[in-house]
Amino acid sequence: VAGASATSAVSRSLAKNAEDLFPCASPVRAIYNGKSVDDIIDKSNQPITWPHQINFESYLVNPANMTWVKGQDVLIRAWAKLPNDVSHFHLLIIGEARDAFEQCLQLIKELDCSDRVHLLGSLPQTELFSVMRKAKGCVMSSRHEGFSGTVLEAGALGLGLVSTNIPPFKEIVRHNETGLIVATEDPDSMAHAITTLARDTTLGRRLGEALQSDVRTQFSVEKMTEGYLTLYKEVLLSRH
Repeated sequence: VAGASATSAVSRSLAKNAEDLFPCASPVRAIYNGKSVDDIIDKSNQPITWPHQINFESYLVNPANMTWVKGQDVLIRAWAKLPNDVSHFHLLIIGEARDAFEQCLQLIKELDCSDRVHLLGSLPQTELFSVMRKAKGCVMSSRHEGFSGTVLEAGALGLGLVSTNIPPFKEIVRHNETGLIVATEDPDSMAHAITTLARDTTLGRRLGEALQSDVRTQFSVEKMTEGYLTLYKEVLLSRH
């Protein structure tokens, strides 16, 4: 790091952490990993082969590997608190079974919600996007992240979003404008936001469309490329 001509990070929060850890690297340039809305939509047009013959009409997705940092334990507790009028909504957790898998299985059993919370494991990208596209919304319950490409993918697909208030999410999501932001470690607040999203399809559509617009303009592949080209040019010019 000390010998680098420039240093970049994929979010402002990571850039700040890098500057705190390595003062010699300051300033660290934040350049977001971009996503292509059109490419993600194109990949989401695949037929869905539901595991175990599952076919859901109303569901939300949590596309994340099952680790403690992703907070699925809080999400499952929130799901068990949903009021009766939205209790028919299903939660699909889509990701690899890692350190939190057994805990989540036990929670689902203890809270008696195995008929509504489903652990689908990892899916190929095109199938994942297809499942996401048909969802009523996306819920991200993470305790920590570096940056979330998944939030951008949900936005690209126009999904109404509920996310925790960690800094990397807040760099992407604006509360009540492009998503609903709730506190970490708070199943009650998360359940309330999920209920709001499930009850109000107009709200979900508005939030999803606004986030999709931001992905096109602020978090695009073109924007990312422009950021790196600018950084490279600055480094080259500084050598002359």
